[in-house]
Amino acid sequence: MERRMRRDPAFRDKYVEFMREYQELGHMSPSNFDWRSQEHYFLPHHAVLRTPGSKIRVVFDGSAPSSNGVSLNQCLHSGPKLIKDISDILTHFRRHQVVFVADIRMMFRQSVVHRDDRRYQLILWREKPSDPIQVFELNTTTYGLRSSPYIAIRTLLELAERERLKYARGLLFWRLWSTWTFARAPPPSRRLLYCETN
Repeated sequence: MERRMRRDPAFRDKYVEFMREYQELGHMSPSNFDWRSQEHYFLPHHAVLRTPGSKIRVVFDGSAPSSNGVSLNQCLHSGPKLIKDISDILTHFRRHQVVFVADIRMMFRQSVVHRDDRRYQLILWREKPSDPIQVFELNTTTYGLRSSPYIAIRTLLELAERERLKYARGLLFWRLWSTWTFARAPPPSRRLLYCETN
């Protein structure tokens, strides 16, 4: 990765920008965990660039084998399937007169990882080859881990259930597919009344 950064300064700038934002958002922080004497896992990371000139996304590789040949993903449970099949969602989606769709920004990173478990989400990072290598811990659920989709969706379902009476009086029901939320609204007359009273 550092070789590529030396060859491509624009790539380096985007990578550094992403990692700075990650830290500013509180999604990673310098670690004071004593990794030399306790069980831990370092996640390798690399960039994914969708199109030339677009923002990069840094991906943490939970499938990379550790020094004992076992990857973190091999040790994680994926959880039960919570997402309906896309064909079921689209079939149901088309049955209603009014629907809406929302995309949850940084969905995986909305769930905070317990401090004791962050030692399994350590990364090495420095902005320049002349800087000392630092150990950081990822504070939130991250893409690249086997359990992340389950945790993100289970968290969303739990919040929807806990807050449904407070925030979603007008929703009769909803479905999830990936990070997209589909919901059905009440009949038009009730929707207008609900909008006017809120």
